[in-house]
Amino acid sequence: MLWEELKIELEKGKESNIYFETLLENKKLEEKYPEIYKLVDKPEIEKYHPSKNSFKHTMIALKRVQDESDLIKFAVLCHDLGKGETPNEILPHHYAHEQRGLKVIDRLCERISVPKEYKEFAKLFCKQHMKIPKMLVMGISKKFDLVCEISDEFSDKNKLIDILKCFYADWKGEEEDTDYNSLEEYSNICEEIISIFEIVNLIMVDCLPRTLRRVIQSSPLKYNKQMREYMLNLLKNRD
Repeated sequence: MLWEELKIELEKGKESNIYFETLLENKKLEEKYPEIYKLVDKPEIEKYHPSKNSFKHTMIALKRVQDESDLIKFAVLCHDLGKGETPNEILPHHYAHEQRGLKVIDRLCERISVPKEYKEFAKLFCKQHMKIPKMLVMGISKKFDLVCEISDEFSDKNKLIDILKCFYADWKGEEEDTDYNSLEEYSNICEEIISIFEIVNLIMVDCLPRTLRRVIQSSPLKYNKQMREYMLNLLKNRD
């Protein structure tokens, strides 16, 4: 099965980009992974992507997570698949590629029998990877909602950390430093995300108003409108 072959090539420590680059060189990439092959001729805006190419960017991003898990590598591999579907008339822009990418990931995963865990994690990063870089300029409600989604409603810090590893690969997915991929800004974004996660997790149920205690006890991890507003007020006053 193709998934079994791909999983081996995405193993921790492997230079997974070489697998895809070799397939391209040997004219086998389109046959095996047409979803990835479509990135080969897609241009990028040079100030954001000095490689000027979607496939090259994806391969460099894969290099950045060489020593991470196959789950993280698969998500990085898939994060820009929507660019392969970008209409020619708007190139080199790729507006809404994160939304187009969700359907491409579904097709790829169905075609090669990717397990649900890998598909859902890849779709989560694909959906959110354009929002994460904007974290420092978002309002608090959008920050809350983003962190809520990438951490399974503040219940899974490991998933959040894995998403941030994928974000690092995308953020540093070029060989050259630019005004848009500084490590300092990356660190500041990660710190803000983790800070919000930890603040929400520090709030003890016994400290909540009685009505909200009943909400949490009857439906844990479900941030309904009332609970969300309470958390937002706490976050607004955190400083």
